[in-house]
Amino acid sequence: MASINTRGGPLLTWGLFLGTAVVVVVRQRKEKQRKKQKQVERPLTVLVTGFCDWEVTDPPSNIWRCYTNPSGRLLIGDAPDVCASTQTLAEQGHAALYQGLLCTELRKTTQVTVDADGTTRPVLWDFIVAPTIWRNPFPDSEVYNPEQTPFTRLKDLTRYDIVYHIGLGSYEAPWPIFLELGALDCASFDFDARKRYPDGGADLAPYNPTYHQEKGDEAAGTPTIITTKNLRNSTGQLQVRTGASFATRVPPWTVREPHPRSPVATKITRITGMTTTSTTPHTIVAALARADNAFICNQTNWTGLTLMNRTYDNDDDDDGGTAAARTKGGPGEVYFMHVPWGNAPGKNCPEDTDVHTDDDFTDLATAAADVILNVVDFYGRGLHHKSPKSRHEIETEMAQYDLYSAN
Repeated sequence: MASINTRGGPLLTWGLFLGTAVVVVVRQRKEKQRKKQKQVERPLTVLVTGFCDWEVTDPPSNIWRCYTNPSGRLLIGDAPDVCASTQTLAEQGHAALYQGLLCTELRKTTQVTVDADGTTRPVLWDFIVAPTIWRNPFPDSEVYNPEQTPFTRLKDLTRYDIVYHIGLGSYEAPWPIFLELGALDCASFDFDARKRYPDGGADLAPYNPTYHQEKGDEAAGTPTIITTKNLRNSTGQLQVRTGASFATRVPPWTVREPHPRSPVATKITRITGMTTTSTTPHTIVAALARADNAFICNQTNWTGLTLMNRTYDNDDDDDGGTAAARTKGGPGEVYFMHVPWGNAPGKNCPEDTDVHTDDDFTDLATAAADVILNVVDFYGRGLHHKSPKSRHEIETEMAQYDLYSAN
């Protein structure tokens, strides 16, 4: 042994080093497999949200009224006899109390595939409906906070693997369903269900648009310059748009898109262009952040993407995925879907009318569930094999529906 130590000391030392390294690698792999197995055993948690009515004009006004907004009716079912019952649902926070047609459709799915390897996990559905208001539904905090939405006070969004927001936002035939692929850091000057503006006040003056037009010389090729002030960002700054095509913004709008390491953009760019399996098919259209989508839906999406992106920024594990992101602060994925009205009574499609209390949500529930499951069971449906749409293709499809990117 002495001769071995003398002549082969370096070789023996190197061998011991390699042996130790192999043991460490094996232990690390086993630990990673153990963590993955633990993640697989844990249910995939999905929160689906909807809104109450926006324009509350029937006295007495109640921000919890949900008679006509399809995003809320899909979750609560028939319009409640008492407005406060919707508030009770939110305050009690029990998913089993939501008996809307969309909830029924989604509960039929109890297990989903979460990766290309075929790993399956049980899925746990949760639901919440909140008022269509700037910030949160309780009056104790009126200071504008860009990370506050009607849902963040009612639910801790970081507890979920996937947060899927639904809002009303498709108003014309052929009644597409829009999957938002980004949000803007701005707030429109529209009032909410409380007749309040983004700063919490009832005065329109700070948000009243100011127009200034400088007439150009068409013959000389000089464009007409229009300056407007009609939007605020999360710090309260007025958004100024200057130029013939409103191309310049001072201060600039910040566009928030899904984190490149999140699967959100990957899924949306492959789903866009598909049609739903409902009796009345709805085309799924990816929609980039845009200036005409600056209401509470945009604020809600901005907040969700902010929380999600922060999680991935703080996650050093490039292979972590949605489950790992949720355990480190979550949510792992956030989506916002704009849906049309329910079908008009006795019709097989929506109608642009003033009354929607008696809309039939049966077919819309089928369509909405189909789009949601395209995301939640993305791998189980084999959609990862589809080719993604390019940004140019998405912008071209948006233009077909008079939607134009803010980029």
